[in-house]
Amino acid sequence: MLHLKEFLIFLLALKVHLILGHDNFPLNLYHNIDKNNSNVVISPFSVEQSLSIMALGAYGSTASELHDILGHDEDVLLNSLKIHSTSYITANRIYVRTDRKLNENFQSTIEKRIGYAVGESIDFKNGQNAAQQINEWVSNQTDQKIKDLVDPNVITSDTRVILVNAIYFKGIWKNKFPKDNTFTRKFYLNDKDFKDVEFMQLKTDFKFNRFEDLKASVVELPYQTENIAMYVILPNERTGLDELLSKFHTTDFEKDIVEKLEEQKVDVTLPRFKTEFNVNLNMALKNMGAKMMFSNAADFRNLLSSPEPIQLSDIIHKAVIEVNEEGVVATAATEGQLISRCAPICEYLVAEYPFLYVIYDRTDKHVLFIGEIRE
Repeated sequence: MLHLKEFLIFLLALKVHLILGHDNFPLNLYHNIDKNNSNVVISPFSVEQSLSIMALGAYGSTASELHDILGHDEDVLLNSLKIHSTSYITANRIYVRTDRKLNENFQSTIEKRIGYAVGESIDFKNGQNAAQQINEWVSNQTDQKIKDLVDPNVITSDTRVILVNAIYFKGIWKNKFPKDNTFTRKFYLNDKDFKDVEFMQLKTDFKFNRFEDLKASVVELPYQTENIAMYVILPNERTGLDELLSKFHTTDFEKDIVEKLEEQKVDVTLPRFKTEFNVNLNMALKNMGAKMMFSNAADFRNLLSSPEPIQLSDIIHKAVIEVNEEGVVATAATEGQLISRCAPICEYLVAEYPFLYVIYDRTDKHVLFIGEIRE
């Protein structure tokens, strides 16, 4: 008798106030998501952590596909779950239906690496209560910034497991933008259209360079915490973001960009912005080669104590980023005009049209967040 596959729902939540890692997974993921010509932010590191957990519960071809897109073997996957930084925190939780249990070896292996229990029993029969319980956990992990990640309607009688990953990063600029320098000016959406937005401005020593192959300039804006910085990648032309994105996913972020930046005096003008972005990652991951885990052929026999046919239904990813003068949420701003007093040897980066940004941990080689501002 053919049994209907049970569904595994996989959810991600993250929040940031304000890799490339061992492979090109972060930029490949960003290249493949549906951006819909809007402001975007995702956390490749959060996705990578969660897929690593899924890979440890998978078997055979399902596991092989996950290893291939992540570019890691099992030892590296396990190591990726251990966070060495104190600048950001990550949390993982695996909710299992009350009549099911996680495989003891799977659970023990993960908990030894991350140092805390990940499994929690939950009654999926009442979708409203289950969603509320999960959403409260997500809200607590993200400083109450993400409150409604799980829709009660997606929890059905087929639901066996919901895996949630949350990451929280609060970055304070090493060199804060003076609030007295905040002013209103035009942000160009394209060659003709624009909107008035608040810009921050600061002239000091930053790492900077211009890249002819990308047709873009890059400036490093460091945070106070450890070796983490935001990299603003500004195309040379107002309409150059799409061309930049078509090339960017093939670069080695550390070697091709970060290591080629040189410290110099730079006058940086950057808009204050806040972005919330919610995306289903199913198609992006299928395009990258992870198709089996969404199909009837999925094999997650290492996940539950009593192996049964389960497959992944949806991977839902939500992120929030806020950037202002402090690097955290603030309300003060001053309207005025930009007055530049930069010496001839000073470089300029004026992000007055669509640009790309990356928040990168150089110590652990993680792309924590990547996004773009289009409006």
